[in-house]
Amino acid sequence: MDTAETPDTARLMRTFGIRFLVLGLVLVVAGETLAALAVLGAGTGLLIASARPRS
Repeated sequence: MDTAETPDTARLMRTFGIRFLVLGLVLVVAGETLAALAVLGAGTGLLIASARPRS
């Protein structure tokens, strides 16, 4: 089996490369959003806990 790329293979690889790049970017953005939400949630929880009168 020769390893020379046919134009078809090159086009297929380029298409999949672009798809994986987009998928990676989407996952990074989703991860950043989740991290930001987690930090906001933790901060809100701490504020509520500290504002609640201790009995």
